[in-house]
Amino acid sequence: MGTVQDIAAFVTEYTYDVGETALSRCIDGRYKENAPDSVAVPGADIGELFAVCALEQKFACAVSVDQAFQALVELVGGNNNLRMHTDDHSNEKGEFGGCGHVQLVVKSPEKYMIEPSQVQEVLKLFHKAHDAGAQDEVLAGAHAEDAVLIIDGEWGVAPHGKAFIYHHTFANRRRHKFVRLLLKHSAVAIPSGCDEHYLYQILSEAAEDHLNETILRLAREKPMYLVKLLGADTADVESLGIVGQA
Repeated sequence: MGTVQDIAAFVTEYTYDVGETALSRCIDGRYKENAPDSVAVPGADIGELFAVCALEQKFACAVSVDQAFQALVELVGGNNNLRMHTDDHSNEKGEFGGCGHVQLVVKSPEKYMIEPSQVQEVLKLFHKAHDAGAQDEVLAGAHAEDAVLIIDGEWGVAPHGKAFIYHHTFANRRRHKFVRLLLKHSAVAIPSGCDEHYLYQILSEAAEDHLNETILRLAREKPMYLVKLLGADTADVESLGIVGQA
């Protein structure tokens, strides 16, 4: 996938209908033909909860991790719809050890503006969820992604081992729903006079910071593209440069 034309051909070959799903998967490129019809975000649902945790340090908004987790469970339609992943060669790292985003947060929580105690609380909740039936998908093989794709538009793209993929449009849409549930569950204390839109804005900023940090560390020196899907078989591709280069 060395040219803009290659990227356009790839994404239009592997588009799929996301529909109204609130389910997630990771930005990891190793999802193959069985890629779920879901929204690609860093770390899947574990990563979404990490982004909420960052609101405490970044914006001085008190966060109840447990209540945020309950909001997330409601968003996806129950415990068994929570999504996370590992891979087939990271057993020594423990559960979720094959998820690069999760491992980066565990190793360097300060870079993600999360307290180590919050990281452990999140992992404990997902361990319990996994034991109760939540899906921990096992991805096969080593990373071989050639690029990072930021997808805008009304279709998802399955990576087929070729690229790290972030579904920007769908992640934002899912976040709007999540914010309403965070407020319903009193999971985040926002300043007096602020509203749902404010929480959406700051959560989006925290989530984008996490995406950028993980892309920088997992995909350094790889090309990054903004892909605007104009139809299931039509894409406008713009180069965003090389990851890690100014």
